[in-house]
Amino acid sequence: MTDVLLVTPNWLEQDGEDLVYQLDEEGLNILLRVRGVDTMLGLKSISEVSGLPFIQLRPSSLPLSQAHFKRLIDVVLVVGLAAVWLPLFLLISLYQLVVAGRPVLFVQHRVGLRNKEFPMLKFRTMVVSAEGGTGAVLAAENDNRIIPACKWVRATRMDELPQLFNVVAGHMSIVGPRPERAELIAGFGNNIPGYQRRHSLRPGLTGLAQIYGRYNTKPEYKLGYDLHYAVNWSALLDAEILLRTIAVVLLRRV
Repeated sequence: MTDVLLVTPNWLEQDGEDLVYQLDEEGLNILLRVRGVDTMLGLKSISEVSGLPFIQLRPSSLPLSQAHFKRLIDVVLVVGLAAVWLPLFLLISLYQLVVAGRPVLFVQHRVGLRNKEFPMLKFRTMVVSAEGGTGAVLAAENDNRIIPACKWVRATRMDELPQLFNVVAGHMSIVGPRPERAELIAGFGNNIPGYQRRHSLRPGLTGLAQIYGRYNTKPEYKLGYDLHYAVNWSALLDAEILLRTIAVVLLRRV
């Protein structure tokens, strides 16, 4: 058997996403029958099975070949530019040790590809136990938890530099939706339809939401950028986002 045919979308509403992943890993195609009302959505790439219209469901927004190509680009860029970013990493590590003390790095578990958590690395720019009395809180533009001498590290986004090790490890991509914490995602997922879809590709150091949004941009609007990126991915789009990210960093626009 190479295809699984679904005649109703009701199955997908009952934890069907996990099973789609499992069937995809087994090499099976999942096809969903298109209803009359679905044609109003302007669906593309409709297939025909026994005279009935079907669309293929994928657990990822990117076809496997594109996902592999995107991963190859990440590895080539990070390894090829190691002579540039590794010395910078060491210099900022030394600066952080002097002005902020230990620990230099901040490790926080974030949700990545296929809802799997991973340890994301950052330079620590906030006081130790910044969320000790509040729990998980989104960072604000003028956050009083930030160490004054480290404000420029955040403004230039140098605090994200250690995540290049996450890229090498395969946890992250250079460009993609920014990863969030599981406790925050639990709330977003309940209130924002389609939020889990952003986990269909590796999270990134930067993305569309980061170059067009701000710290105080609402998660539902950031999701719009993330989903637009997911369905329109190309190497050229990644290059454009990287160039725009450089402009954002130079202008220190947060």
